[in-house]
Amino acid sequence: MLYRKAFATPQLTAGTVYQDGDVLGGLLSFDFGQNKPNGYIARLTLIDSEAMRRPELLLHFFDGIPSSADDHAPFEPSKADMLLHIGDLRVTNEDYRRAGDCHYVDIAARDLDFDLDDKFIYVYALVTSGTPTYSAVDNVTFKLGVYLNI
Repeated sequence: MLYRKAFATPQLTAGTVYQDGDVLGGLLSFDFGQNKPNGYIARLTLIDSEAMRRPELLLHFFDGIPSSADDHAPFEPSKADMLLHIGDLRVTNEDYRRAGDCHYVDIAARDLDFDLDDKFIYVYALVTSGTPTYSAVDNVTFKLGVYLNI
């Protein structure tokens, strides 16, 4: 098994309030550099550079491209989307830790196996509680760590 990590920064809408059910920044794509790998998701790290945000999120993981949902729009998965669904992770307010001028979340995720259609894991992050507003489009970064079967 080979450990790999990839990063994605959602393109947020600065200065507007996100509501429950809104997609945070649209579809995220994590590139693992090999065509059609399989393995499992080991860790998710979220870094929020605005120290007071800490929204609760539900992250949906897919091994193929799901239906489109834009930033601030609801994601309403179809049956076809759910056939691509790897699983989900919930981020609660209590999961956030402070580090300098930001907050971060670090979650182990060993139950999420994947067998990718291409070389990407796709993620929608949905706001489930709170009404965060971000001052810049790049205030949030996600890091996904996976083990690949090689």
